[in-house]
Amino acid sequence: MFEAVRVALDPTPAQERRFLSHAGAARFAFNAALAHVKEALDTGEKPEWSFYSLRKWWNANKDELAVDDDGVTWWQENSKEAYSYGVESLAKGLSNWSKSRKGARKGRRVGFPKFKTKGKTVPRFAYATGSFRLIQDDP
Repeated sequence: MFEAVRVALDPTPAQERRFLSHAGAARFAFNAALAHVKEALDTGEKPEWSFYSLRKWWNANKDELAVDDDGVTWWQENSKEAYSYGVESLAKGLSNWSKSRKGARKGRRVGFPKFKTKGKTVPRFAYATGSFRLIQDDP
């Protein structure tokens, strides 16, 4: 049974821009959810940071968060899976940090998640369900 398949890609310049857009969407969702968690921690609340609660928070707030300077929402330009990947990455990071602090995680201690920057973070995103299209009518 295969768990994953690694495939070398040779994207066109337009496809490469779409890949980077999806990776940026995942990074944006990660950073927005991390800001939400940090704000709650700073005010003394105990935030809910499971994947499902963070995804629910993202879906409830994406129209206010993903807005350009003209007030137009842009989150629809990328797949929901890209945003979900960013939120899932944060949930895993917070879980690892929490387990590390309690001594319930093997290995070295893990620090609190940090904001991801465009220049220092490897662009990445994943799709857990279905398929995606980079360009309309492109197989």
